[in-house]
Amino acid sequence: NDSKNSIDLGASWIWPESNPNMDQLAKKLDVEKISEGDGAFRFKDGSQTIALKLAEKLCSNENVKIMLQCSVYSILDSLNKKASNNKKVEIMFSNKSSPEGVERNESMEADAVFIACPPRLTIEKISFQPPFEEGMINAMKSCRTWMAQQGKFIAVYGSAFWRKKRQRKLYWERVSVDGPLDMIFDNNDRIIWGF
Repeated sequence: NDSKNSIDLGASWIWPESNPNMDQLAKKLDVEKISEGDGAFRFKDGSQTIALKLAEKLCSNENVKIMLQCSVYSILDSLNKKASNNKKVEIMFSNKSSPEGVERNESMEADAVFIACPPRLTIEKISFQPPFEEGMINAMKSCRTWMAQQGKFIAVYGSAFWRKKRQRKLYWERVSVDGPLDMIFDNNDRIIWGF
């Protein structure tokens, strides 16, 4: 986690009153929040800080293994169902993290699977056995992915020159209704971003 080179593209806002569980997790993981006004906060160094600190905490358990650069393409929920009461789930994935840079198909067993991916992308990218019921599939396909339709822009400067003439940070500043950017934000000491 190189905080000097990380750029927060949003989805890092939290309203503690509306998101008490995430607020509690941030406190437990010692993730600093930055006030954005109107009761909104951002996670210092971006929302990836939550994931990185959670991974660090999980990896302190010898039974936990976190694999990066992998794409799950199949989840089979019937592994060993008849053989024992110890039901396992088989996960099949492509691993792109080999030192040779060669993508390999691999599999692993797990007691449970937690998917942290938008529902529409989950149903498009992962095959499930047994398959979900049609109603669930339709609901997942029609579920809107937050900010998926937005283009984002980042400008990185040597310093926050725009603050010399302003009394406050740029926050939810409307710049255009018809142009390519609708809103801009002051990300940190040298970055402006918008969508």
